[in-house]
Amino acid sequence: MSEFDRGDYRRALLGELAYLPDDDELHEWRGLNDVLVGVNRWRETPAEEIDGPAEIEVAVEILDDAYKAGLIEFRGSNSARNAEMMITHQGILETNFSAYIDPDDDGHVDHQSELDDLQKKIDSTSWTGLAVAASPAKIAIIREKSEALYQAIMQSDADLETRTNACKRVQAVILLLEAPNSPWPEIVSLLNHPSVTAFLATMNLLQFILGMAN
Repeated sequence: MSEFDRGDYRRALLGELAYLPDDDELHEWRGLNDVLVGVNRWRETPAEEIDGPAEIEVAVEILDDAYKAGLIEFRGSNSARNAEMMITHQGILETNFSAYIDPDDDGHVDHQSELDDLQKKIDSTSWTGLAVAASPAKIAIIREKSEALYQAIMQSDADLETRTNACKRVQAVILLLEAPNSPWPEIVSLLNHPSVTAFLATMNLLQFILGMAN
């Protein structure tokens, strides 16, 4: 496995551990085999070209290094070979919560179409239906994602004004989530501000919230 492939494989392993389907409640402890099955499900490499034993050795080495770096936690063993594992907040930040779109950078990925689609969903959202669907477990997920987003903003390379504005809005969201009847229109409005949607993780969070109303 080349250094380039190794880097891609590391991102794939951490990405698989960070992946959280909408219908799951929280990240769960997972064994090595389960993680590898998930990674290979998304790979384009034909099954016959995958060297199973060699892949396991590389995966164990990468995951052990990630454990030492605080990106994942182990349970039951100090090696990924025998441990159950779960990604940490720091690991989530490294995989998919730290991307920032600089509005002054001509090379940034244009996600205006995504924002337009998101606004259409917001405009057609049933706030009553969302409130009914917002179980304590799902609110816990939203709080976890909001806290991770806050940390990502703090550690981003965005300018101070953008970081300050975005952080204040996310802090307000976290406080509103503690309310007995969370005001979802206000929460979505805070997150849908340009200073916050400049961070790609916000899209994931808003999609999750709006998805509860469906």
